[in-house]
Amino acid sequence: MKGIWKKLNRGAFNGGRLAWLAGFLALFFLDEFPGFYFQTKIPHAAADVALWGIYFCALLGILALIKKFASAILTPAATELILLGLLIYEVSDVLRTTSSLGPSSDTYIYGATAVVVAIIWLFALGMGARKLYPMATVLGGLLMAGLVFVCAWPGPKTRPDVAQGEKTIPATYKVEKITYGPKSAYDYGEENYASYLRLPKGQDRWRKLFFGYTPAHVPYEGDLYLPVGAKNAPLLVFVHGNHNMIEDNKGGYEYLGRYLAARGVAFQSVEQSHFNAYFGKGLSGENDARALSLLDHADKILNDPRFKDRIDRDRVFLGGHSRGGEAAAVAASFAELPYNPDTGRATKDIKVAGVLAVAPTDGQYKPGDRPVDLNVPYFLVTGAWDQDVSSLEGMDQYLRAGAWRGQLFVDYANHSQFNSNWGRLDREGLAALALATGNILDKADQERFLEVAAYAFIKDRELFNDLKAYAPQSGFALATQPKSRVLADFEEDADLTTATNAAPDIKGATTYQEGAFIPSDRGGTNHVARLIGTYALNVDGGEDGAFALDVAAKSGRADIKITLIDAAGEAVHFTPKKDALHAAHETGLLKWQYAAKKWEYKRALETVRFTKSAMAKENPTFNIKDLSRVEITVGGLTEIDNIRIESD
Repeated sequence: MKGIWKKLNRGAFNGGRLAWLAGFLALFFLDEFPGFYFQTKIPHAAADVALWGIYFCALLGILALIKKFASAILTPAATELILLGLLIYEVSDVLRTTSSLGPSSDTYIYGATAVVVAIIWLFALGMGARKLYPMATVLGGLLMAGLVFVCAWPGPKTRPDVAQGEKTIPATYKVEKITYGPKSAYDYGEENYASYLRLPKGQDRWRKLFFGYTPAHVPYEGDLYLPVGAKNAPLLVFVHGNHNMIEDNKGGYEYLGRYLAARGVAFQSVEQSHFNAYFGKGLSGENDARALSLLDHADKILNDPRFKDRIDRDRVFLGGHSRGGEAAAVAASFAELPYNPDTGRATKDIKVAGVLAVAPTDGQYKPGDRPVDLNVPYFLVTGAWDQDVSSLEGMDQYLRAGAWRGQLFVDYANHSQFNSNWGRLDREGLAALALATGNILDKADQERFLEVAAYAFIKDRELFNDLKAYAPQSGFALATQPKSRVLADFEEDADLTTATNAAPDIKGATTYQEGAFIPSDRGGTNHVARLIGTYALNVDGGEDGAFALDVAAKSGRADIKITLIDAAGEAVHFTPKKDALHAAHETGLLKWQYAAKKWEYKRALETVRFTKSAMAKENPTFNIKDLSRVEITVGGLTEIDNIRIESD
């Protein structure tokens, strides 16, 4: 046994297992320089192999130096332990970057790290001692083949196939695409955003080399899609989020621009890659610059006399994806103020008609150190399979929208596929190998959701009443709230006996609590009531309009019944079809969850609406304007919010 160990030690430096361990370690070092993963300038395979070769040769050089000058101190066994320690660190670091995506724990991270490192070590041992242990070589090879398969495997597809909607919105215009930028017919010059951001040390030179300019000299670049022949078309000014700076980020929304322009909506895709990340490091503190740049781009188009009769200045919508979605909300808040609250500079005079946010971040920038409150219509689109902004934090901005608001929660939609150039993966590098992507919607289906939702928000909000007929049939939850008299939104205090504009009666409830609505098993600032049984509100009169509330089941689908009683004692009853309501969405964003059968439940509030016509059909003598009492009865644990009478 002692002789075998000596032979193993002798073989460790001579092309044995230490070299194999170094090769795997070099693979993990690729994540320290992630700029090659999402880019189009250099072929992915060539870039990765070249970078891996640099790291591997460097590690082999270090091993050679150890063998020649330090072998008395760093024996092969000690060197092997160091390499294994580095591998443990790198593997656990990769796993930790994905731990926020599911019901993870230190036990999972330590266990998965141990398994991966053990397989790598056994493989290296078998390959480095093929003559001594041929069976170890076979075992190591089989285990490594299994690990490679798991890494390459997208995860199971458990969702049903997706059928298309029964109806389509017809295209009525030809589309004209105009690209503006330096040395074009539409050259709007440049702006200086250097004072609005912090640039990592040394990146100014790299950005100058790639873009040809720095944050102090940013030219206006973008694409404009116009409906040919249309007069005074509404305009959606849209911007991408934080992705690799050397990707074509603005071009990923051409599908949306062409769809909208063909249906009478002008679309402007803004280039902001100069605010994005590279070399594993991004700018910081730049979210206000993203918002200001969005307004600057809109201002250039609106004041170009060549577009005077083609774009309606009173119907300018701002929109964005990811950080761009937050930037759109910030920009809309800036447009309502005469001066920037943080700099004192005058803001652009733009009348914003609404904000469309797609899988947005929230709270990364706060004007005047305050959350962004909006007084313009706001529509949120987000996906249950978002493996980037997985906490669905756009729902917090939705709560702070004071005008008409809506949110669309799409089953199986992820983050990146709303941009056609970003691919199917929401994480880059080795972390992407842990993602379960088998259930994610096909790109065309995910894009169709955004196309239809954007059109409905800007041109025809009545379509939201029949959205299922136009959207892919993958499942979704939709909440819309026009101008309303809110009876209870559970935001006022912690007292269960008070409500916004009514007197609660909770005697019929077997369970009644108030607390935060948590859409993704974490996060969320909206407050709701959790109910089993009957919750009642005594109301001192109503007003003319539909009755509505938002609901979400803790598991399965909500089972709800609504009774309205007026001052004369006349009543109407409404029981939404249970099968038509959205079920809490069981997600497994990481591959290991399918083996452990440990899920996370993504949920969104959806609107249940009792229309005036439905009330009149059931009881013509009932008068919603004399509403006296509301009774809401649910079977299983259900969260309710925004109990209201809609006047619009």
